[in-house]
Amino acid sequence: MSDCHLDELPVGIGDLRALRRLDLNNGSLVRPDGTWVPPPADLWDLTDLEELTLPMSGLAAIPAVIGRMTRLRYLDLSTCEVRELPPELARLTDLERIDLTWTLVREVGPEVRSLPRLRDILTSRRDHDEPGASRTHRATPDA
Repeated sequence: MSDCHLDELPVGIGDLRALRRLDLNNGSLVRPDGTWVPPPADLWDLTDLEELTLPMSGLAAIPAVIGRMTRLRYLDLSTCEVRELPPELARLTDLERIDLTWTLVREVGPEVRSLPRLRDILTSRRDHDEPGASRTHRATPDA
């Protein structure tokens, strides 16, 4: 659904048990007036999802129920309004890559860094007071 502008995701999307990849890139859930359309709560019921791409989605917080998405290998939250990662992210033992570029996340805790399959943590610093300031780097978790 990349580059596709939707008024909303359908309620019941969580029933799509065979869905492996969901790409809501480039503001797919943004109304014409620029306001963000939050995904339905059952989005987080997609427990067999392997790739979730939510950049520019306006997501401000990651719900704790993300911990149920244990098959997730790639999580892209770039350019979201997320400030912190919930501890439940440590349950995503298949996670290989997380993209936090241009978010407000200042720290990735050891519980996430120590995930067994995690290879890449992409981060950049986006200061709330200085929106133009960014330093992107690739962080590889300790072995």
